[in-house]
Parts: sequence; C-alpha cells; structure tokens
Amino acid sequence: MAAIGSSRPASGCEHHASHVWDLLALRGARPRALHGLQVGYATVFAMRLQQFAFGGGVSLPRRPGPVAEPLDAGARAWLGEPPPAVIEAVAEKQQMLAAVPDSWPQDPQSWADVRARLAPSLARFDEVADALRRAGIPDRGQGYLGIDAQMLRAGLRYGGRLRARYTVVDFLEGQGVLDEALDWALDRR
Repeated sequence: MAAIGSSRPASGCEHHASHVWDLLALRGARPRALHGLQVGYATVFAMRLQQFAFGGGVSLPRRPGPVAEPLDAGARAWLGEPPPAVIEAVAEKQQMLAAVPDSWPQDPQSWADVRARLAPSLARFDEVADALRRAGIPDRGQGYLGIDAQMLRAGLRYGGRLRARYTVVDFLEGQGVLDEALDWALDRR
C-alpha cells in the first residue's frame, strides 16, 4: 500500500465481504466480530474464486462491461438503501468497467500468459488456507462468527458494490460465471 499510495492492493473481495457483514451486524442480523477474523474467513473463499477464475474456470475471458443494475433489489436486500458514498463508488466502478484497456487478453495465448504469471501466486493458496485453519478459521460456510451460508454468499457477491475496486468477483461477474464460481468456492470440501 505504501508503494502504491493507496489501500487498493489490500482492498479485495475478502475485505468487501467483511464490510457487508459489518452492515448486517449494525442492523442486528448477526453478532459483531473483529474485521481481521471476518477477512480471514472470507480469504479462503476469495482464494477459491481466484482458483476458479485463473485455474481453468474461465477458458478465454470476454471483455467486461458495466453491470446492468449493480444496486438491484438483491443488492439492496443485503446492503440496505445505498448512501451517496456507495452510489459514487458504483458509478466509479461502472466507468472503470466501461474503459477496459486494450491490454485485456483477447486470444488464447495472451490469456495463457496471464494465467502463467498468476500460477505462482495460486500455488501458495494451500499454504495460506493451512495457516488460516491453524488459526482456527474454518474453510466452510458453517456459521462462523454468526455468518450463515446466505450471508457468506451475499458478502462475496455484493461487497464489491461498496468500493470502487476491481476484484475477482467483478471479473467473474463480467464473465457471466459468478454464480457458478460461488457455488464451486462455497461447496468445496
């Protein structure tokens, strides 16, 4: 973050999920929990989403575009009525999605190159998952910290609406495979 001058490198879908769960705690839908524990819990599932996206779940990515209704009834059911800061974040992300750079992989070789560059990072995920297990953070949607399976899915799905950050969730949504990826990530044993 210091090198970039922004919190963007540390603001992925696992952090966004934690913010959704904080909102739910504020409304009394679940008990409050420490941000770090929530992020640790979501990290296992975020890694699985990345494994799905870059480990074979997406054969050749299509160019993403803005989401039709990012604050639809489903999002509002979990996030509540969006305040101006959320509306601004959504508008900024929509602009990002409309301005995809020319470097977006458009052929099998460029996509293979992207996946090859990411492979060493993906290979370390088992170590991270093991460390989280040793810390007592489960790798299944079992109601940890008062987060039931629906809250887990909603946190991952809608958390990105709270910040103008492009994460693996946005990538998967843009590819039309987010539900499939969430099923895969949340149901893995």
